[in-house]
Amino acid sequence: MEDEEDVKKMMEAIKCSQKENLQEFEYEEFINCNDSDGEENEVIIYEDDDYLIYDLPNTELPDLNTYDTRSSLKPEERHTIDSCSDPNLKSLLLLNRDKNLLLMQLHKKIKDLLLECQKNIEEKNTIINAFVESNKGQTHSTGAWRLAAPYFKDKRLFPCPPNDDVQKKANKELSIYDLYPLKKWTSFECEKLLRAVKCNYNINQQTAVRKKIQEVTQNFNFENREEVLEELQARMEQLSSNESNEVPPLNSDEHIDWLRVADVFLKDKHTASECKSMWHVYLHPQINKSSWTPSENIKLKELAEKYNYQNWDHIAQQLDNNRTGFTVCMNYYSNLHENFKRGEFTYEEDARLLDLIYQYKMGNYIPWVKIVQHFNNRTRSQLHYRYTYYLSQNERRKGKFTDAEDVLLMILVDKFGKNFKKML
Repeated sequence: MEDEEDVKKMMEAIKCSQKENLQEFEYEEFINCNDSDGEENEVIIYEDDDYLIYDLPNTELPDLNTYDTRSSLKPEERHTIDSCSDPNLKSLLLLNRDKNLLLMQLHKKIKDLLLECQKNIEEKNTIINAFVESNKGQTHSTGAWRLAAPYFKDKRLFPCPPNDDVQKKANKELSIYDLYPLKKWTSFECEKLLRAVKCNYNINQQTAVRKKIQEVTQNFNFENREEVLEELQARMEQLSSNESNEVPPLNSDEHIDWLRVADVFLKDKHTASECKSMWHVYLHPQINKSSWTPSENIKLKELAEKYNYQNWDHIAQQLDNNRTGFTVCMNYYSNLHENFKRGEFTYEEDARLLDLIYQYKMGNYIPWVKIVQHFNNRTRSQLHYRYTYYLSQNERRKGKFTDAEDVLLMILVDKFGKNFKKML
């Protein structure tokens, strides 16, 4: 019964406070979007400084926990709380009053921050509008190139100016990154390439015949359909047999996938273009690889002089001895050209060769084509062998191996076996 009387007294106190027109706080009225002036989503904050915080002293929010709530109670609130006989209910009323004061303080702080933000936004908008008005009608470029779409274009969709690499590429100049030393073909790799071309040629031929059989089978109006199918089936059996060892025609790339040959069979040790060149220039079985006879050399001299030492493919056709233009050209300039010296290199030639290699060498790459231009009476192969097998050997250390070198050599033998080239 005492609890019910306490509740009734509390409800009467609340009604009294409502009669005194206590201010109500509605948070949805803090911000109002007013579009009547034509401005899009202009934020307006009501400037109302009439807060109902009673006589709460100016304290920071964390200090409200130690603040005595009873010191700010109005007489009617103090009378209502003191009239409660239940101590728990009295504590709850005081706690509720404390939390209300904290919420009112937070409400005031948030509203002040909103007013400050609104003021900053208005100042920034004023600056932006003034800048836009002052630059109206003028083209403005930041000078920064865009890296998003449209890629590498400025505001007016013009490309960025060419850099040094683009200019060199336009002039067909090679960069150090475009050059790489070519790997020498070994006898094992040549045999592997020969088997790879035969295998790839056979597989692609079977695929083409199988496709043709399917087309003829589905077309009932095909002329001589039964005879063509019999021929295709016989061809398919011939290609599928283990005795099939056909070689593609000379200078023909039909039914040969050079990318697959280089990737699958040679494991990318040589590129597709290198495999293709090696096949057509030297490795094809129909190419004559025998030694040159005196009669062939005499005829080659005559044809080379006749065609002014140019168009070696045509000279090879005139020889009619199943040799390619590359092998014909190499044989002439290596063995038949009279302007080339056959004797030993002089001291001056060795010094000039070393100086040119030091000047043109890029990493492990030596551009022999550029170096040979400085020698009027030496071939490229002569310069290459002279440096590789004599001059470069002089730069290496000689004498007895040190103990550290012996230990390192034993470790490399355990790792690479007797493959001494990998140890260098």
